Amino acid sequence: MNLSEEIVPELSDEPAVAIQERYRRGYSWAALVFGYFYFRSMRDQLFAWLSLIAALSLVLSPVLLLLPFWARRRAWAQRDWLDYNEFATVQKKWDVAALIGLAVLLFVAYFSYQASSGLMNALLKNLDPLRQSGQPIDPSQELERIQQNIKGGLGQ
Repeated sequence: MNLSEEIVPELSDEPAVAIQERYRRGYSWAALVFGYFYFRSMRDQLFAWLSLIAALSLVLSPVLLLLPFWARRRAWAQRDWLDYNEFATVQKKWDVAALIGLAVLLFVAYFSYQASSGLMNALLKNLDPLRQSGQPIDPSQELERIQQNIKGGLGQ
């Protein structure tokens, strides 16, 4: 069973060419996640550099969300494919890798946020004398205490 048979269901009235065209117009997760590297591998220099510039620029960052809409069409046009099955197989592999990469990125970001927020709470709790004593702080006394700690730490 080849890939075109997987994509074209047996009971479908839609011709295989129409399904292939619809697939070529689909959203490319690989272009969103891997950007520059995806477009370079598809031999599309213009979109590769555009995605790199957009990733580095805050002004053009919305372009990163728009490029994947055209990615598959550009990939089909820019690279020499043996047939549609090769194209679909390569695109599926890129999309699976992108979704796995996105899941790992979200996982790491979530736990990094949890760790950093816990650390910040611990630091704020230990460094905030108002929370520890429950009494208002006199800024001049606090400045004096800090200066004494600095002098003591320097051995003066």
